[in-house]
Amino acid sequence: MNPRQALSTLSWGLFCACSWTWCIGMYLPIILLRQFGWWGFIAFAIPNVVGCAAFGYVLKRATSQQLVQRHGTAMRSFSFVVVVYHMFFLPFAAAAFVWSVPNDVPQALGDHFGLVLAVVVMAAAIGLSRLPTRLWPALAMLTFAFSLAGFAQLGVGSLSDITWSGQTSLRQLVWLAPIFAFGFGLCPYLDLTFHRARGEAPSRHVFAIFGLTFAMILVFTCAYAFQTALMPLVAGHIITQSVFTVAAHLREIRTTTPKRPRSIITGIVLVGLLVAALSSSIHLLDRNSVVGQEMYLRLLVFFGLVFPAYVLLFIGPGKTLSPTRANVTIYLVVVAAALPLYEFGFLHDRAWLAAVALAALFAWKLVAQFIPIGVERT
Repeated sequence: MNPRQALSTLSWGLFCACSWTWCIGMYLPIILLRQFGWWGFIAFAIPNVVGCAAFGYVLKRATSQQLVQRHGTAMRSFSFVVVVYHMFFLPFAAAAFVWSVPNDVPQALGDHFGLVLAVVVMAAAIGLSRLPTRLWPALAMLTFAFSLAGFAQLGVGSLSDITWSGQTSLRQLVWLAPIFAFGFGLCPYLDLTFHRARGEAPSRHVFAIFGLTFAMILVFTCAYAFQTALMPLVAGHIITQSVFTVAAHLREIRTTTPKRPRSIITGIVLVGLLVAALSSSIHLLDRNSVVGQEMYLRLLVFFGLVFPAYVLLFIGPGKTLSPTRANVTIYLVVVAAALPLYEFGFLHDRAWLAAVALAALFAWKLVAQFIPIGVERT
């Protein structure tokens, strides 16, 4: 590999790290550390890093292109949820622990600071989403460098305060760990930004670079996990990574939408801003952010159930269900039936119920291996 190819591989690896640095990696470890200590972080981080890094070694470039063509609607839906999730997260995070509004700011603006922040992030993301492909690796390098600056400003001293136990019994984590592995092992196959990197990067080792650099981001999250007011560069890390992620997914939605992409993007932006306004309103009604955190956890069902179930059944591994209208309808019914189990599993200390739903999905997959109706080989 010549120096130019090596630089391209590095920069596309950072592109993946930044596009995957969502509101999940920047906040969920905080909840898990509080509940389970370091064990919670390990159960989350290992399948996250390994599952995503494996994407580049499992898929050939041609296979990646075929999946985008065949499952483009599901992938655009995935990107849509990522964008909307960030619009919910920013007002919630601003209210929960991230930014203190200066005293000289008008009360009305202070109450809606998180909403203003979400609007600014969305506006910046829309602008950046228009950048040509050749500039995205450079943008990723700048974004990652800014995050490293925030990590350097904060330091690692606070990591020593984290213990190996938390507020919740580790028995709950035993049931949650398979959910993490399921979600992070399969969700990457619906991520259009990963498919973009697989097609543009000169080497599949871009995903090894992703694994190393994204692991650093997760450790950074642990470092500010118990901070009540973040340093400017640390808060800036959350903002810039959110802008990058939202912009990258908006770009992929626009470039892969066959008809009326501008109308689709406009609709996504409007839905995202509506969700941001809802998140801001929740803060006004609940200053302790308890309701906001519960809603944050509920939205994880997309990445712990809805999307990975689609991958399991319609993309692989093994024989897959043909994505006919009938099969997709059955899939949606089964997922809807599993939602209450995930609700109790994640919010009411009944994690084994979520594991039951996951076991049912795998049983359906196993049966599909032997029933030829509606099944085809990948």
